[in-house]
Formats: sequence, C-alpha cells, structure tokens
Amino acid sequence: MRIERPARRRNSIVLTSLVDVMFVLLFFFMLASSYLDWGTLDVNIGGKPASSPGTLPPAHALLLLPGGQWRLDGRPLDPARLEATLPSASRVVVQPAAGVSLQELVAVVDRLKAAGVALTLGAAPP
Repeated sequence: MRIERPARRRNSIVLTSLVDVMFVLLFFFMLASSYLDWGTLDVNIGGKPASSPGTLPPAHALLLLPGGQWRLDGRPLDPARLEATLPSASRVVVQPAAGVSLQELVAVVDRLKAAGVALTLGAAPP
C-alpha cells in the first residue's frame, strides 16, 4: 500500500536575493550618510530688541564684498584686524553683497561670535 504525500508547496519568494538587496541598501546609506555634529548660529534677524533703543550701543555696518573685501561703516577693513577694530560689546549688522559665498558669511559670523559681538544679518545696499 502506497501512501501519497501531499505535494510540497514551492516558496514563491526567494529570500536570498532579498537579503542581498537589503545589504546593498544598508551599505549605500551608511556610505552616503554624514555623522558630523551640526552647529547652530544664534543670530538676531532684524527682530525688535528686548531692551529700549536708548540703552543699545550704536550698530556698525559690516559690508562683505566679493573677493574677500570688507567695509566697516563705509571704510575699507583688513579682515585680519576685525577683532581689534570692534570692541566686544558692540553691535554689528553683517551685510553680504551679491556674490559672497555662504561659507564666507558663516566664517565672519563665527569670528564675530568668538569676539563677543552682538550680530544682526541685514541686506546689503544695492
């Protein structure tokens, strides 16, 4: 007497290729990701000051021009003398002109923050 077994079902999904695809995706995202610590810049963007206008020191206008040229209150400024020119309690309105890279602007803002200067970003005059 012969007992017939039920026919074996064949798996319709092959897991080997699925695992390979997942490994490739994991590898891609690990290489494409960046694990840098992102810093933030605390900058006053033209809002109202917390104190009354009479108690604030006068603001200096720092105009950033293309090619690394700077003007402080309309006069040319050597970038190496930025910290020596501004007192630490002063306020500065940083005005990047058209053509100034974002990296250059952030470098200037970082230098001013390190010098203890209050910052405001403004629009450069045309």
